[in-house]
Amino acid sequence: VLRTIVQGAKNSEPVIQKICFQTLKKFVEAWGSDGKLEGFVDYSYKEILPVCFIAPIQIFDMTDAQAFLAIGEIAGVMKAMINCRGNEFLLYLQNQYLPSIHVQPDVTQELLVKLQESDIKSLKPYLKALFMKLRTP
Repeated sequence: VLRTIVQGAKNSEPVIQKICFQTLKKFVEAWGSDGKLEGFVDYSYKEILPVCFIAPIQIFDMTDAQAFLAIGEIAGVMKAMINCRGNEFLLYLQNQYLPSIHVQPDVTQELLVKLQESDIKSLKPYLKALFMKLRTP
């Protein structure tokens, strides 16, 4: 089931993608803390987090209003990961995931600050701009 939702977040129509990210957020909130569901934390780092970047960078039509709504759901997923995993998640972003997709250290630091200090509403336009920036080589 999880794999299907992750695939839907990546390879569906914008409305479906938004619903998939909403569902992934609920899973992170329910199972993201230690011991809730064995293997889920690793799965969230290896599968859920990457789709939060892959979909908007490679797939989304940023002129579509539904894409902007889906970005809000992505912000919710990331905020849920922070709430459940705290510094562990932030360190994973900083030291492992973002370098693996070639995000510059200054952009990484800015993202980490925004994720911690911003609410979802103010995070949406920042993430849209970030994803558009990451599209260009």
